[in-house]
Amino acid sequence: MAVIRGEKSCNPLGSFKLRALQESEEEWELCSSRMIHGTGVQKVSKVVTGWQESLLNLVATSARHYEETLQTDLRFDLLEKVVVALRTRVSRIESKACVLVPIQMFESTEFFVQQPFLAVVQPDEDGFSATFFDANIGTSGDTQEEAVANLKDLILGTFEQFEALERENQLGPEPARQLSVLKKVIKRAT
Repeated sequence: MAVIRGEKSCNPLGSFKLRALQESEEEWELCSSRMIHGTGVQKVSKVVTGWQESLLNLVATSARHYEETLQTDLRFDLLEKVVVALRTRVSRIESKACVLVPIQMFESTEFFVQQPFLAVVQPDEDGFSATFFDANIGTSGDTQEEAVANLKDLILGTFEQFEALERENQLGPEPARQLSVLKKVIKRAT
């Protein structure tokens, strides 16, 4: 393996220049210049041996550090991708998730809720659907709030209609069951 041998000199302004380079097989001779009491340049030499091994160690250490940094960067990139994928999945699940909405009152003062009940609101193709499953009554709306408001109106309309049919003794078995459920949760204000 060839070793470079060279000598540097310094002028009074402190700029360095390379004087000579030649190949040697054993050592790197470093020469530096110094001003002594402003009288001239004095040459001081220092011989450094084993620089090749030091250089190889430095390169190996730098390579390990670079590889560790690269692995850390790759881990962070992978974690970032996993987080983005999880956020996407959570958004998709949340957008399709059902919401239970407690119904505790109506807009109409003619009726009141005597026993709060739950409406199930879930997204559908065109908006949201709201259902009171116990009474088998459901409707939809563009937003969750609209779907719930429409359900409340439908529940009250169904209740009034079924009460009228019951007075005329024209209520079938399923509407009779629905009215029975509604009578447990709704009452007419007196």
